[in-house]
Amino acid sequence: MQAARRVMATMVRTAAVGAVATTTAFASEAPAVCPVNHTAAAVVASETPVVTSAPAVCPVNHGKAPKCPANHGDRMVNPNDANKYLELDANHGIDVSKIENANVRSGFIVPSTGRGNSDDGAHWLNPTPLELYRSLKAKHPNDEDLTEELAEPLSFNHDIVVSSSWAGILEWEDKYIKNGTCPQGPRLAGFAGKQTTQSPKARFYSSVFGVTSYDRHDWIIDRCGKEVRYVLDYYDPGNDPSIEDGLGTVDVRPALDSFEAASDRISFAVDQYKKGERWW
Repeated sequence: MQAARRVMATMVRTAAVGAVATTTAFASEAPAVCPVNHTAAAVVASETPVVTSAPAVCPVNHGKAPKCPANHGDRMVNPNDANKYLELDANHGIDVSKIENANVRSGFIVPSTGRGNSDDGAHWLNPTPLELYRSLKAKHPNDEDLTEELAEPLSFNHDIVVSSSWAGILEWEDKYIKNGTCPQGPRLAGFAGKQTTQSPKARFYSSVFGVTSYDRHDWIIDRCGKEVRYVLDYYDPGNDPSIEDGLGTVDVRPALDSFEAASDRISFAVDQYKKGERWW
């Protein structure tokens, strides 16, 4: 599944040395058979109900607009234009019959500030295997390793990565939910993919420990009217001997761009240290 991981790193793309971070594990290798329960839809790190409608757009923003990283200009098609979809499938040799659960949407949803891909814009939804595969083929038309059989596992992994990322943010935001600053919890305001720009912490880990992240995102959340930036570094299991086989991690922490963020990271580190858990 090396091809799947490489494509996943491209698809999902949308900080201070030695500071604390929340590290959440996620599956980095897709199973041979998709483990997603399409009736009960087991949700990672959340009890949020599954939404099975609305056109899907990947939540990761790799430019300035909050749209899927596979928005490749005039190669994108109108989701309401079936003829263009058929033309796209023909141009890229996509055999929809080979994609398991091609149009089944399941998995995690993230609350949005109104720019989500649900009907009302209130949530970001996981793309269906077919939607995701079409976008990836538009981006990588000559990748022979990107086969239809990978579509469902990649959709599953996409869900795992997003849910793990949001779970890490909620761990930091729990303080503000409980103290009444934002009792309803944060909402996602935007993404920025920064794969080519390593965070200072990721550079430190790479130079000192030889542990290299394969991707970085900056996520902007709305904390009941206040925008807060989070830095997320993604690691392969093979790049970190402390990670169990078959698992990757996302290292989540607020960006050090305010006194409040610095204070949060220090207090979080102290709490983790007192509990005997990883604090760096």
